[in-house]
Amino acid sequence: MTPQLKPLAVLLLVTNALGCRAWYLDNTPLVEPQDSRRSLELWVAGEHYNVHGLTVRNDTVFAVPKWEAPDCAECTLSYSLHQIDSVRVRRTSMKRTLLLAGGIAVLVLVPNWPQKTTP
Repeated sequence: MTPQLKPLAVLLLVTNALGCRAWYLDNTPLVEPQDSRRSLELWVAGEHYNVHGLTVRNDTVFAVPKWEAPDCAECTLSYSLHQIDSVRVRRTSMKRTLLLAGGIAVLVLVPNWPQKTTP
């Protein structure tokens, strides 16, 4: 491997390891228990809230803003289950990751492309 390509290889490996994350619609957190640290996007009356620590008791949804500790009792938001428009979860998007890796490869390789030498 040429010295110019080593940074590219490292960058591509890191990019693929971390992946590009995107929000996906998923209402299972409203019916199944979730890890208290799992990031969720809660949509209520057209407004979104980044939360974690989501629990559902009876017909009430409890969640804590992401920047607070999951066990913060005075920070807890509560909504009626009927007020919830949707819940979105973060997942790795393979499509975005591949596009990013390809874009980085093009940006790094094009300036280093072998030049034709004229005699």
